[in-house]
Amino acid sequence: ITRFGSAVRDQIVWRPATDTVWRPVNVGRVLTDGWEASLGVRAPLALGASARLDAVATRTDARDQSDPASATYDQPLLYVPDRQLKVALSVGGRRFSADGELVHTGRRYTTADGSAWLAPTTVLAAGVRVGEARADGAVSLAVRVENLTDLRYEVVRGYPMPPRHVSFRLSLTTR
Repeated sequence: ITRFGSAVRDQIVWRPATDTVWRPVNVGRVLTDGWEASLGVRAPLALGASARLDAVATRTDARDQSDPASATYDQPLLYVPDRQLKVALSVGGRRFSADGELVHTGRRYTTADGSAWLAPTTVLAAGVRVGEARADGAVSLAVRVENLTDLRYEVVRGYPMPPRHVSFRLSLTTR
């Protein structure tokens, strides 16, 4: 578990000037406060397999403290999520593995005065891999599904993320 905080003068942040153009802006003073906790656990299973769980949770409060007379004073910085949670679980051994991942991103403000934001999102992914290793090399086939629930979301307003999609990977290794 880590607790963090900072006071930064003259921090450069990128703000949208138009729908397609972003410009750097100097924020005179930024105060950031937060914490992060992580956990990793590995457990042996039968037949030489194992399971692994990794999790990271972050809470961040980064605020503009430049000018008390400004509408942006004490408002959160643009696109800095207030919270994030990443959880990954994998199970497998030498010949087979399966994994899943959950990524939750909290509210991200899209206006400097804090009047608009992107809603929190939770995106899931999962994959499987089968393979064979020999003295002369290895072969494996993996299938992964990203955005498993086909969530419609944006990380930056106006730029939608890809819908559900599947990738296949065939790997050949020689020695």
